[in-house]
Amino acid sequence: MKLTSKDFRLNRFFVLYDNNDNIVLFIDSTKELINVYKNKVKEIVRKFNNSNDNYITVIIDGTTYKLYTFTD
Repeated sequence: MKLTSKDFRLNRFFVLYDNNDNIVLFIDSTKELINVYKNKVKEIVRKFNNSNDNYITVIIDGTTYKLYTFTD
C-alpha cells in the first residue's frame, strides 16, 4: 500500500533500530520524527514507498539505522 503525506501524519509511530536489531529510539509522532531525522515528511514518505523492505535506512549523526513505521 502506498502512503501519502496526509496519511503518514495521522496515527503513526516509529521505531529506530541499530544494525544489530536493538531498539534505539521509540518515536510516537511524525512531528518528533522530523525533529530527530531532520528531513521533510514528503521525502520520508517517498523513501518508504520506494522501499522493498518494511523499513528505510536513515543516517543520523553519521550512524546508520533502520526506521520502521507502524499505525496506531
